[in-house]
Order: sequence, then structure tokens, then C-alpha cells
Amino acid sequence: HLSVMSKRQPIEEVVADPATASSLKQHLQLVMEARQFAKDILHLPVADNFRTYVDIGRSYVVWNVVAAPAYSLASYEWCYPVTGCLPYRGYFEKSAAETFAESLRNRGLDVHLY
Repeated sequence: HLSVMSKRQPIEEVVADPATASSLKQHLQLVMEARQFAKDILHLPVADNFRTYVDIGRSYVVWNVVAAPAYSLASYEWCYPVTGCLPYRGYFEKSAAETFAESLRNRGLDVHLY
């Protein structure tokens, strides 16, 4: 999480950079327009949301692991001090998510990694 946060750049700077691919510039300009629409037209509190960009070099920021007992629709939950209990566990490294998923399968749980 900290490594991702430390690499973020203001969207305006990324768009202004001549080295930025035109397709990325178009996507980021759309983000800026959507943010402005949310603020001006919908009167939503946008605060500092959607103002920075990070090229993480892969398709996903996190990989989530969800699990349930076999033949059950009730999700297994993990409890955390700040967020409370959640029906998933997130990992920034795919290999760590895969290892954890396998440990849950070994305990007899049905597991999905996405």
C-alpha cells in the first residue's frame, strides 16, 4: 500500500507530460471531467478523490480472496481492527494471495481468487 501511494502523481501532471501515451491522457481527462461533473452538477463532495494516478505496471492493484464452507452460500469473514469484519482478504502480491487461497482450500473451504 505505501509503495503504491508513494508513486502517485497528480493527474494534471501526467496529462501534461509529453511522454504519456495519448490513450492514457484521454482516460485521465475523462476522469477529470467526471470528477468536475460530480462536483458541479451532482453537488457531490469530491474532496481530494480521483486527483492522482499511479502506473502499477499490471492489471490489478490487489487480488482478493473469498471463501465459504463447502456447499454453503455464507461467506467466511476476516475481522480487522479499523474496518471490522469483511468477506474478503486483499493482497498486493498475487503470489501471497495464491498461497493464502491454497491454505484455505487445504482447510476444506471453497475459495475464489480475483
